[in-house]
Amino acid sequence: ISRVRDMFPRQARAKATRSDDFMQLTLSQRADGSFRLEPQALRAFALKPEAIARAAATLGGGDVAEAMVHTAVALALLERRFGDRQDEWRMLADKAARWMAGQAVALPAGEASWVGWVAVACGVG
Repeated sequence: ISRVRDMFPRQARAKATRSDDFMQLTLSQRADGSFRLEPQALRAFALKPEAIARAAATLGGGDVAEAMVHTAVALALLERRFGDRQDEWRMLADKAARWMAGQAVALPAGEASWVGWVAVACGVG
C-alpha cells in the first residue's frame, strides 16, 4: 500500500481527501433538510462530539436542538471549507435553512447567525 501512495503526489492525495470529506458532508443531509454528522464525519473535520452536545444543551437539549447544531455545523463547514464549491451545495444549504427556520429553537441571545455561533461553540474552523 505504501508503494501505491508513493506513486501519487501528496497534493493529489490531499485533493482526493478533501473531495471525500465534501461528499461525506453533503451525504449527511436528511430528507427533511437537517443534517446528522456521524462520528466519522466529526473526525474528518476535527470536531468533538462533546462540543456538539454542549451546544445542543445550550439550546435546551433534545433531538431538535441536536439536529439544529448538526445542521448549523454542516452549513458552517460548507461555507468555510468548501466555499469554492458553492454552486454544488447551495441548494442543500437553502433546504437546510428552510428546515432550521421551521423549528421552534431560537438562536442564543446576542448571536447574529447560526453559522457564526456554531463556529465558536463547536470549533468549526
